[in-house]
Amino acid sequence: MKKRKTLILLVLFLLISTVIFAEAKTEVNKEQTSVILYINNKEVTFPDAQPFIVRGDDRTLVPIRFVAEDLGYKVDWDEENWFKGGNEDKKVTIANEGKTMELFIGQNYAYINGEKKEYDTKPLIDGSRTFVPLRFIAENFDCEVDYEHNVKQKIMKVYITTKDGAKTPEEPSDSNIVAQGEGWDIRLVEVKGHDDNWIEPEIGAGYPPRDADLVSEHFIIGIDNYKDYKGTNYTFKTECISHPQLNRYIKYDPWDDEDFIVDNIEMYTRCSESLIGFFGNVYSLDRFNRDISNVRDIETGERIHLKEGEKMQFKTTISNGKMTKVYITNAEFRNKEFRYN
Repeated sequence: MKKRKTLILLVLFLLISTVIFAEAKTEVNKEQTSVILYINNKEVTFPDAQPFIVRGDDRTLVPIRFVAEDLGYKVDWDEENWFKGGNEDKKVTIANEGKTMELFIGQNYAYINGEKKEYDTKPLIDGSRTFVPLRFIAENFDCEVDYEHNVKQKIMKVYITTKDGAKTPEEPSDSNIVAQGEGWDIRLVEVKGHDDNWIEPEIGAGYPPRDADLVSEHFIIGIDNYKDYKGTNYTFKTECISHPQLNRYIKYDPWDDEDFIVDNIEMYTRCSESLIGFFGNVYSLDRFNRDISNVRDIETGERIHLKEGEKMQFKTTISNGKMTKVYITNAEFRNKEFRYN
């Protein structure tokens, strides 16, 4: 009798487990179609989670971090509620210079500059990535969206064109290198406007030597003639475009036993006077070795890992209101140790 009860309980357990597993697996019902996304005719690269079409309503959902970064928008997650249980309070904010959109996981409404708008597809979390409805995002940021669906090959190509139709920078060529060194180079990729009195930056980069005092820095981008900008109205903004998770992340402070947010875009957006104060330093990438456990992705909560020799790209925008120049720095990650003097 005891064996019979045990067998019945085992069967019930297996049935319940199967139902739970099936529900979890079908929570996101995806079409078996590959989605390729282009922004201003340049293909967007998704390093892990891929965009997909929701079966039944034919809506395209995309991992918002990488799309927002390619559009030049800032994306942020409500760190107070993001890692708590339940989705009802989890908020994603997307912003550019003129518009701010707030979306809520599992909810079919958003706030755009404070005005509530409803739509028919809800943002969701799949794996560790945040997915949002592409058309709703693009059109409310004044972009055009076009689709090219190859049913036979099961490929959907989606083209987003920004309002100004600005083209993303072309792939760098050797002809536009303005500075280079061992393991890095800097290229001028875009020029806008004109100013006869433009102060040309002597931009450079490098890895501090092993016995340098800068023990916390593994890679630096700087302006050698930074003193020339004293009393001017230039701005200098640098961001990591190859690894957007390094632009804003969570770091643990062992002294206060709490997490805090590191905003590198804000930190490395400098005016002329602050450039003087930082001796021309427009970007510093911290080393990641013993401290790697202290640095986490603000979206996924997972530790940020960089491999030795990993290729990285940084974008530096210099402007004075009349003229703008954009530089791309190509470098490799070097996780070397430093010695204190």
